[in-house]
Amino acid sequence: MPEYKVRQLDWFPSLHLSYNFNETSSVIFAASRRINRPRTKNMAPFLYRRHYEVYVVGDPELKPEYLTNFELTFDKKLGKQSFALTGFYRGTDNAIFRVNTVYKKENVLIRSYTNSGNVKALGAELNANLTAGKFAKFFVGGSLYNFNTQGDVFGYKEDNSSTNWSLKSNMNLMLRKDLKFTLDFDLRSATVTTQGRNEMFYMSNAALNYSPDVLNGWNLGVKVLDLLGSNVTGLNTRAYNPSGTQIFYQEVEYTRYGPILEVSAKYSFNMKGKSHKKAESTFGKEQF
Repeated sequence: MPEYKVRQLDWFPSLHLSYNFNETSSVIFAASRRINRPRTKNMAPFLYRRHYEVYVVGDPELKPEYLTNFELTFDKKLGKQSFALTGFYRGTDNAIFRVNTVYKKENVLIRSYTNSGNVKALGAELNANLTAGKFAKFFVGGSLYNFNTQGDVFGYKEDNSSTNWSLKSNMNLMLRKDLKFTLDFDLRSATVTTQGRNEMFYMSNAALNYSPDVLNGWNLGVKVLDLLGSNVTGLNTRAYNPSGTQIFYQEVEYTRYGPILEVSAKYSFNMKGKSHKKAESTFGKEQF
């Protein structure tokens, strides 16, 4: 079995600058270069049958992805409300994609992983944290950006672009001191991929949490996942040979039936040091 060795010297700089115009307004610039190494399973050169229609094999010669990120953010506070407008460029060199071609002997697909090329995203996002009195807090965020993927897939040059957008929000209501209601919503537009297109996706969840004072350390919860019954992922994939002739086309729809009801009872032995996560950017890794 061949042996693969990688020895190289690399650099991964980061830069973060901020300037406060006054107590309520500031601007922040950030730049960084990072590396994302491929998963071991994506490099395993062993052919196995995933199901009747698909074989899967890894590529031991996969190279790591290099991620370059530039962001310029204007942050503004108006009383208890805060707003952040961010312009960004995010690029990935040696982008790793799951790709498909045809195994002619059995007329089924072979799925593999390859450094198909480069991915670029250029756009802006707007996030807002809003407070309505002491009992209601809201987060609303959205992004709009141009997404482009380029590469060489089995000898065919791909160059696909789309205008993508996303919307994300959540609401936290303190119905009582010990009773909290949470509702969230996530919407992502359709987007091109290196061999096709992923369709629009949206989903909403709700939760009710009760932490009674008389039962210190206990938390009782009811959660409804996929509140709208919309957890459906649609995608299509096609491939061309080096001469530009289409060799297959596939449409897939994954449906996870909802809503799903979850009931929980939790007890915490140590309530100290409890931390709260900040709301994440609406532009996530899934765009890559």
